[in-house]
Amino acid sequence: MLIQNINRTDTGIYAFHAVWRNFIINTTMKLQVSYGPDVPSISPSYSYYCAGQTIILSCHADSNPPAKYSWKINRRPPIFSKELFSPSASVSNSGFYICHVYNLVTNLYSYTVKIITVYGFYGT
Repeated sequence: MLIQNINRTDTGIYAFHAVWRNFIINTTMKLQVSYGPDVPSISPSYSYYCAGQTIILSCHADSNPPAKYSWKINRRPPIFSKELFSPSASVSNSGFYICHVYNLVTNLYSYTVKIITVYGFYGT
């Protein structure tokens, strides 16, 4: 059997029925199509915070098998997580937030960048 022009929607269970001489063979096969990761998205969409607020960011990319996630923030060491949590943000939390995604099977990666701005309290 040959499946040509395969894509991610071809993943599933396939049933086969074959007759050869006096033998009948019935079997099923599970097909897993590896793909991705697609370009990730970061949520929520807003990019502005006040000092003292909690920053919670989540990164998602379609990928099979599921992608591995890491964050780079302002050239600091990577954080290996799908979600990023920063309680009580300060102005120093402003900067470039880069979500990297990597698929161990396809050996492909992708990333997206979000600029976060944290405003300080004035007049206190």
